[in-house]
Amino acid sequence: MKSLRHEIQYKLETTKKGARIRITTKDPEALRACRSSRASRFPSTKPAIRLM
Repeated sequence: MKSLRHEIQYKLETTKKGARIRITTKDPEALRACRSSRASRFPSTKPAIRLM
């Protein structure tokens, strides 16, 4: 993901239960990298990373 960091945007959003980090990208390769990273770090969570 380091080599694709210029293609990935992060936005912090406040929710009723705390906060959420919204990760967006228009690059399909960056999307695959984000999904892979999320899956390896948080295997039991529901994926919500989408191509925007």
